[in-house]
Amino acid sequence: MQTTAKGARLAPEKAFGLCLLLAGLAASSCAPKDAGLGAAVRHNVALHVIDPSPSHAGQPIEGGSGARAAAAQERYRTGTVKPPQTIQTTGSPAGRSTGERL
Repeated sequence: MQTTAKGARLAPEKAFGLCLLLAGLAASSCAPKDAGLGAAVRHNVALHVIDPSPSHAGQPIEGGSGARAAAAQERYRTGTVKPPQTIQTTGSPAGRSTGERL
């Protein structure tokens, strides 16, 4: 048993019970108040879960053609791959190409 400053004694069982009570009260005040807490995580999980019966099953893929894919594979196998078309994505300001800052 422990003695306090005024001489009153507190049994170890009661001290332990008091600690449990205070811990329970502290934990209940930490409960989330926002009902939407974790919604982003649930949304992200739903995005990554595979749908076993998707609504798009059996529909052809836009731009997909088995004949074109087979022809591309054949060109790759024979070494006659078509070179990619060159495109320009950026231009130099006012015709400058020296890398100078404006």
